[in-house]
Amino acid sequence: MAFKALLFVAVAVAAFAYTSATECYLCNSQIVPGCAKEQGKRSNSFDCASQTPLTGLKYNCLKTVYEIGGYEHVQRNCIEKNVTCGTLRKQFKAQGVDLKECLVCGKKLCNGQ
Repeated sequence: MAFKALLFVAVAVAAFAYTSATECYLCNSQIVPGCAKEQGKRSNSFDCASQTPLTGLKYNCLKTVYEIGGYEHVQRNCIEKNVTCGTLRKQFKAQGVDLKECLVCGKKLCNGQ
């Protein structure tokens, strides 16, 4: 069950991350334990526009803190501008994932705190 929920989280975020001219931190604490800490100059960042330069889609940065199987995880990524934390909460809840925190922001590297 935990793997299925984790897979959903990865797919849900990736589905919204087909990614504008916003640079965001990009990490998952299940892969990079330091992702749970505040990000800085040496942290992995990503120009969201580079994923889909031909679509013209606009993007924000995203930080989510969620719980699966009693373990808390942090994920930082790009997300399409029309997606809100409310949308994500509903999707996470439908998969049995507890979304503890959600931040959507539109400035460079704003998902680092």
